[in-house]
Amino acid sequence: MAPPVRLSLSDNDELSAVSAPHSPVVQCRRRGTELFAATDWSLAGIDGTFGGRFDDAGAELGISQEARFRSIYCASHAEGAFIELLAKRQPPTKAYRMAAGLSLTDLEGTVDPLYPDHGMVDAGWWRNRRWGETVLDSSLRFFDISVSRNLAYLQRTLSHDPHLITVPRITVALTTSELREVTQTIARHIYELTDSLGEPLFSGIYYGSQWGFDLECWALFDRRNAHGGVTSYDVLPSTPGLIQAASVLQLSIQIADDRYLRPWLPVGFDANATP
Repeated sequence: MAPPVRLSLSDNDELSAVSAPHSPVVQCRRRGTELFAATDWSLAGIDGTFGGRFDDAGAELGISQEARFRSIYCASHAEGAFIELLAKRQPPTKAYRMAAGLSLTDLEGTVDPLYPDHGMVDAGWWRNRRWGETVLDSSLRFFDISVSRNLAYLQRTLSHDPHLITVPRITVALTTSELREVTQTIARHIYELTDSLGEPLFSGIYYGSQWGFDLECWALFDRRNAHGGVTSYDVLPSTPGLIQAASVLQLSIQIADDRYLRPWLPVGFDANATP
């Protein structure tokens, strides 16, 4: 897949944007929820967000629900979409477990029973998921949160924001951190940027995954989301994106109660043999 095209903004020479990708973007969600659609407001937390990295922090600022946005998260490749969902199924490092006093018994049910140093994708997870792809409208423009020009702009314009009081500098590492108060404040600011005619500058945010910057991700602002038809599929143990993610993350995929697919094992190795 070709990298997104970086664009100059005629109305704002401080910022740079990227175009929507020409190839389909990918999303994986629970069954019963519409792919590439905003999550229902009834599922928002007490802070008015859904806990996502670039959700809208506007509720805390007194902005009405009608004026707030919901972010729709997707990736440029199926592997990235699955890694984003499954990376936290990797068990803690041995050093962390020792320091925290955790034993393998404490991790039971979350790790491969034959290979407890490996996390697990249980059958209930993949049976309850669908994945799909769509092509974003070519007119969409995204704020590239990884480039120096845009980071320097955020550093200048948000320097007095009270939500960033503990943050000395805005860096790529910060934008991929777990500091949701910070990343959501940044998202709200990007959403509010307009051109000289008052039209929105950006349709969302383009960013690298915290699990690897080679995984291109997109946060689409729901009010500005435009795309073609959605092709959807059941998630199966044989789904290529799931297999690729499990191989990278060294996760085992539960097929049945006592049967596992272990894509991280060498080719030809009996995946269900006792180690």
